[in-house]
Amino acid sequence: MAQVNMQQVKELRDRTQAGLNDCRAALMESDGDMEKAVEIILKKGLAKSAKRAGAVASEGEVAVQVSADKKSGVICEVNIQTDFAARNPEFKAFVAKVVELAKTAPAGADLGALPFPGGTGTLEDNRSALVGKLGENITVRRWQRLEAEGTGFVHAYVHMGGKIGVLVNVQLGDAAAAAKPELLKLVDDVAMQAAAMSPLFLSPEEVTAEAKASQKIGRAHV
Repeated sequence: MAQVNMQQVKELRDRTQAGLNDCRAALMESDGDMEKAVEIILKKGLAKSAKRAGAVASEGEVAVQVSADKKSGVICEVNIQTDFAARNPEFKAFVAKVVELAKTAPAGADLGALPFPGGTGTLEDNRSALVGKLGENITVRRWQRLEAEGTGFVHAYVHMGGKIGVLVNVQLGDAAAAAKPELLKLVDDVAMQAAAMSPLFLSPEEVTAEAKASQKIGRAHV
């Protein structure tokens, strides 16, 4: 278990206004990880909110977009503190800009350091400005782009109004099959299944030994 010093306890108390003992316990539970400690404090109801500079942004939106030719698709998760703020038009406009930027960004790029589409400064500059305006922390948590090869295509699905998003990369032997309603329904069903089940692996070969061991059920010996 990580050692916790009074400076860490004071920082967590300043950010959450929780009691000293609660802050110390949260830091010990999180092995000294400050952000996880803030989340523990909030989840336990020991603080109504944390200061927005380090507040946990657990609501937000997952946005997807597929190119007109269906050869590429992008998915982005942008978080904010409350569901109410997630419905704010300015937040939604910011999410749209994140998706626009991700469409052409280099794979694995830090979107925050890139120029803000149609505006001034970087994405991070505009994120910070919106945090100050809305009074809630905003986090561009993660993004991914899929690109189809040959006759394949990319399909997107969004569930629960932006709470869950899925991209599916479909590989085809016959380009004409992409227009068949039966195939499109199958692909949409696959995306819906992925949203519902949150699969960790796509094929048996990808399943790790650790994952297999965690699913084994012990047998009682008589």
